[in-house]
Amino acid sequence: MKDIILTFGDVIRYEGELYVFLGQSTDIIYLAKILNKESTRWLIGVSEKPRAKVENPIFSFVILSTEEFRERAAHLYKPDKDINERFENVSKIGELNKVDSNALKVEILREKSTVPIGLKDIISKL
Repeated sequence: MKDIILTFGDVIRYEGELYVFLGQSTDIIYLAKILNKESTRWLIGVSEKPRAKVENPIFSFVILSTEEFRERAAHLYKPDKDINERFENVSKIGELNKVDSNALKVEILREKSTVPIGLKDIISKL
């Protein structure tokens, strides 16, 4: 990512998709994908089924209340991206409200959360 400084909760557009910036280490950038409303409804429906397991990474998400992204999920499935990938043409388009930022932190730091330990370490220091 050239000439752009991001902080936890910033929303970016990358390769036509929206993501929430979570943090980064020397070689990994952590992003939560913002799903569209249709995918969010599907994810909620699947997660409410009796067989859904809380420990399954697909069920690690937060429903957003930030006006521009209301009723869409910030999905934490596979949030780690290799920093050596081409992160050009990234643009910051907004940021999450405090409620959503706090909800993401809680989900990431939850004891049975399935997010990478490196992300948990970064978030625990915020």
